[in-house]
Amino acid sequence: MEQMIQIISGIHLHYLRDYFLSIASSHKDNDYYGEHWHIRLIPQEDQIHGILSLPRNHIIFKGNEDIIKFQVNAYRMMFLSAGG
Repeated sequence: MEQMIQIISGIHLHYLRDYFLSIASSHKDNDYYGEHWHIRLIPQEDQIHGILSLPRNHIIFKGNEDIIKFQVNAYRMMFLSAGG
């Protein structure tokens, strides 16, 4: 069954692009494709908090339910940081 999971990410765009390029079998612009999955990366304006500028990116994972769950978990583990 097809599933879609959306995430608003605070990871810098260049790290996301590098990661998705490393797992995709093909890509075009901000769309990354693998077997039975598609990930769309939608850059957003940075969110400003005083002197801090926080990156914001909308990520849409689509495809086979089991594969999408695996891809989302792999994404989260890749960018997991201790203490935050």
